[in-house]
Amino acid sequence: MYIKIGEVPYSAPCLFIDSTANPLVKSDRYRISITDLSGTEHEKSAPLKTIHLNINPGINCYNLIWNYHEGFEYLYSRIHRKVGDGPYETIDSIPSNVNSDTCHYSLVTIH
Repeated sequence: MYIKIGEVPYSAPCLFIDSTANPLVKSDRYRISITDLSGTEHEKSAPLKTIHLNINPGINCYNLIWNYHEGFEYLYSRIHRKVGDGPYETIDSIPSNVNSDTCHYSLVTIH
């Protein structure tokens, strides 16, 4: 069962931040619907599930393990890193049927 947790007006950017979610702990499932100008809510989307990433230290590196996204197909997951106050940069692309990457990233570069 899904409960309504918020809405975004048509005139606003298409972004909703779930303030109750804690992506550091678990993934969450959502369904999205559209309400027309007469106030009628239309059929909800298929369930969507966010990705939960678990990072743990290896020997001089990090191990990345995540669950699969659900809701639509995609070919790759991109792995980004941020060093200090610099921008995020893409450091790898992993096929969508893979859900871990072991000891590939240096301890000093992932924040």
